Amino acid sequence: MNMLFPVLISCALLLPACMPRSPETHYYVLDARPGDAPAGTPLSGRTPVRLDRISLPDYLDRGGIVCRGADGVTLNVAEFHVWAEPLKNGVRRALTETLAPRLERAGHVLLHQDDDGGLRIAVDVLRFEGVQGGAVLDAQFSIEQDGHAPVREHRAYSESCGENIGDLVQAQSRLLRLLATDMAEAVLKTSARR
Repeated sequence: MNMLFPVLISCALLLPACMPRSPETHYYVLDARPGDAPAGTPLSGRTPVRLDRISLPDYLDRGGIVCRGADGVTLNVAEFHVWAEPLKNGVRRALTETLAPRLERAGHVLLHQDDDGGLRIAVDVLRFEGVQGGAVLDAQFSIEQDGHAPVREHRAYSESCGENIGDLVQAQSRLLRLLATDMAEAVLKTSARR
């Protein structure tokens, strides 16, 4: 028994080194760089604008980053490449940080989502995923103000990117900035008509 004890201790110490290690989990956030302010003179007064509602498809409501297979119907979820925050929150943050400076320069103010009044923007993301060789964003947005028919617009963007998940997240971030820029332009047109 005395000789067996050191052998058991040695095996117990060596066992973790022999076991396969699980891959390291990598966490990602959308890159929310502020948008460039459009040129021109600010409008007088400050029109309030609120980024009201953002919806995502249920299949994106998970931690792992989603890529669509080449067949168009298979989804691959990256188990060890995950969002560091709920994706809906990341999309809101990225859109807000691009929209705010553009709207401020034109005399608008972007309100907190819980504030009342002003123009309200609702965003329905239809697709936001990796595809073979790139990223896609397909979204609809509406701009409405009490008593006026909403302005509804649809945008679809795609961008090529490298093969790794970091490249995909950077491409998705750029696509969100394009959407935010188009949303800002639509807000300016809508407010000019009212």
